[in-house]
Parts: sequence; C-alpha cells; structure tokens
Amino acid sequence: MKKIIFLILCCSSSVLGQDFHPELVGKMVPVKIMLGDNRVFEGQMQYETFEYMKFPTNAFRLQIDAMASGPYNHTGGIQAFMIDGNVWALRRVPNTLRDQFVILTRQGAIEQYQYVKYGKEGDPRDTKYALLPTDERTVSVATKVGTNDIVQGMLTEDRIRTWIADIPESVEDMKKAEADAERQKNKQDSVAAAGGGKPAPKGLLGKLAAKAEATEQKMATMIDWSRIINNYNALYQQRHADQIQYLLTDPPRWKDIPKTGADKKAESEAKMASLYAGRTAVVSPDMASAKDNMPVKKETFTAKMSRIKADGNKIGVLVNVQPVRVPKPTSPSNISFSQPIDIPGEYVDETLKASGDEFLTELNQALGTTDIELIDISKIPYREVKVLGVPTRIDDFWQTKYKVVFAFNVDPRLEAIHDSFDGKAKFSATLGLINSLIVTEYIGAPTSKEQDIVTQVMNLGGFRSPAFVQQDDIMDVKTIYEKTVEKLKMPVLDKMRAERADGVKKLVEKKLK
Repeated sequence: MKKIIFLILCCSSSVLGQDFHPELVGKMVPVKIMLGDNRVFEGQMQYETFEYMKFPTNAFRLQIDAMASGPYNHTGGIQAFMIDGNVWALRRVPNTLRDQFVILTRQGAIEQYQYVKYGKEGDPRDTKYALLPTDERTVSVATKVGTNDIVQGMLTEDRIRTWIADIPESVEDMKKAEADAERQKNKQDSVAAAGGGKPAPKGLLGKLAAKAEATEQKMATMIDWSRIINNYNALYQQRHADQIQYLLTDPPRWKDIPKTGADKKAESEAKMASLYAGRTAVVSPDMASAKDNMPVKKETFTAKMSRIKADGNKIGVLVNVQPVRVPKPTSPSNISFSQPIDIPGEYVDETLKASGDEFLTELNQALGTTDIELIDISKIPYREVKVLGVPTRIDDFWQTKYKVVFAFNVDPRLEAIHDSFDGKAKFSATLGLINSLIVTEYIGAPTSKEQDIVTQVMNLGGFRSPAFVQQDDIMDVKTIYEKTVEKLKMPVLDKMRAERADGVKKLVEKKLK
C-alpha cells in the first residue's frame, strides 16, 4: 500500500484561534484564570500583546467576578488562563532555564504548544504582533508524557506512530484510517478509469461546489493525524486519568473517521430504504381514496369530518416517536463551566408509542366522535420527490382514504453538560420532552400535490426533568435517558398525560371550530 500522509500543522484544529487581535489591546475581555492552588475564577482581563503575555512576572490587569473590588494588577501565582479562545499555561521553553506562558494547542498525553521566540520584558505594550503558524518568531513544540522526547517544528508521521504505539486501540485506529484512505483512493481511481465524473460545472456556484467536492475527495484520501492524536489522548485519559491535568478545558472525546459526501449519500439512501421497507408507491385497494377531496369554502371542522365520512374517506392520527438524542453543541462557551457535551448515538423508547392511543382517545372524546382512527404507516404508500434537487420519499396520503391527518409528534431531547457545583465541574443531564401536533388536509385527486395545514400546536404538553448530576461522565444515551426519567418520580407516559391535561379539549375549542 502506498503511504498516504496528511500532516496538519501542529495537528490541532485550534490553530485558527491563535491569531493576535491588535484591536483588543488595552481592553478588558472575558477570561477564565487558574491560580497556583488550582482554583479557577471567571472575570475579565486586559488584553495585551503576545510578547507581554508570555512573561509570568508581568502584571496582569484583572477583574474577578467573585471579588467585590474593582480591577487590580495581579503579579505571579497564575498557573493558566484562557483569553480570546487561547489557553495560556506555564511550560519550560526548550533551551531556556525558566518557564513562560505558552499557548496550548493540544492538551493530553501528547501535548502541543506554541511559544513566542523573541522579545523581552521591556518590549512596548503596543507592539503590533500576530502569532501566525508560519511566523518566524514562533516555535511549535510537541511532547509525549512520561518521556524526554520533544519535537520542535513539524510533528512527523513516524514520530506519531512511535508515540501512539503503547495503546493497541490507537494503532488499530490508525490502521483503519489508512485502510479508509486507501479505499477512498481506489474508489476515485476506479471512477476516473471508467471515464466517470460529472459534466463541467456551470456558473460561479457550480464551480465553487465542484472545487469544494474536489477538496473533500482529496482530503478523503489522506490520513487526519490530528484525529489520530486526539483519539490517542482520549484513550490515554481513560487509562491514566491521574497522570494528565487538563487546564481550563475538557479532556478530548473519541472522533470517528468523518464520512464523505458520497458515503453520507449512500447511508441516507440505505436509511430511506429501511424506513420505507415493505411499502410501495402504489396504494392497496382497501386503502385507496374513495373520492377526490374537495374542501368546501369556510366549512367548519365538524362539517369537514361529516363530508369526508360521507365521501367514504377517513381522518386519522399518525404517531411519530423521535429517537432520544443529545443534540450536538453549536456554540460552546470558552468562558463558562456550563459546557455542552457531544454524545453520539440514539435510543428509541418504544413505550412512548402508547401515547398515540391515548391522544386518539382524547381527540375522539373532545370532537364527540368515534370515527378518527390510528394510522398504520406500513399501509401508506410513498411518493418519490425531490427536495432542493435531492431525491427523497414522502408519505403519499393523497392516494389513500386519509384526507385529514393528525401528526402527533413525541420528541424527547437530552441535554448533557459539564456544570459547576460547589466550584467543581460535574456531569449534568436533563430530559426535555415536547408533544407537537400538525393537522394536514390532503386536497384533490390521488395525483395531486396540494395540501393545507389546518392547524398546528408546537407544544401540546411538554416538560423538562430535574437535572441528574454525578461526578463521572455518562456517554451512553439510553443510560442518560433512564437516569433523567428517574428524576421525574413517575412514568414518562403519566407525566405526558398530566402535562397534556385539557390540552386536546382546548385544541378543539380554539383551533378546530
């Protein structure tokens, strides 16, 4: 197999956050600071040049939230601080006899940082200085815990292989990355050899999209050594948590090999096929529309129900129970202990489907009828459509007897964060559950595309559980869900029923007149 090498500068995705911002010099900006006794405070600090901030003997202008006094000059006793997205910590700079503040670009068993090469304590505070990855005044350093091994400059593939060799799972992770890169390369070579490819793009947007796709394809054939190191550090932390101190940041999480657009498309198609397994695009005779649905202008909902029944058609309830997930963090804060946690995976609580039967009973009672029935989605045909040019499938109710559909959605969502309790960060999780409703009328013939939203309710009995808190993280979605449900002190269905009390009656009185 050919060597496929992808070396990322400093092997860290945080490099882009290290730019110096001269417009901030002299201004008070948010800071998180760790003093020598490991106590962490939040507040503001006066932004200085990188030349100034590297010297631990300099005076740092601070405003600490926990202190009633105003800004003051702090000298000495600082172990680390986070400002403008960068974590500065004391490290011994190679070929010197004293520690100075450096920017940590990666923390863990394999640590990386950048230090300012030149400058002295008397340098002017307003020196315009930008720390750039290629700047001759900065040096990148990488070290491995438990060794005297230190690398200045580019960290090579061979050195990474040597450093991760003590954890077999990391070696296996690297081999999988090599195999995936080789697979992607062979796949692209096969398409090229077969004369494949897309027509030349037209227009600016088309060319930009083609360029982005070409970049993605090239990246897919390379090994992301940053991910390899991240995963090694995550595994090392699991085995030797007492050996590594993470300063003002959380330990890394395992990252899977990212999927390409082609892989995602294949997965999406497979998921779509699974979702509609056993269903066809043709309606069965017993489910076929009895008559085209033609609404009467300004008819009441009661009149609509009577008309649809007289036509030989039906009104139904469709229950959609969403999997329990932890939404991915979008904009985590660098200055707060309340840090969202990225937890992969999902879990489906099958017991929640019973809420559909309960909602159906409540709806029939509120409308004074017994005609509305629960829809068996396996008997509903699908229709092939395109959304933003992408082929997909939708439920084709136009072909069926169901002319009005109450889509009852059960959406349980978990939130997992590192929160501050008694000055220490702990794992905290809560469950939020929302019942929403969309009532849709499907209009016209079986081939029609016309539909009308009769009404919708974004929250038909939602709730939020008390927080479940413990010291150690939980990375299994099902376990987190069960722990948060315990905090409700009652079954989820009972809680949903209690929160939805009178909700359906109000829906009928206010929306379905």
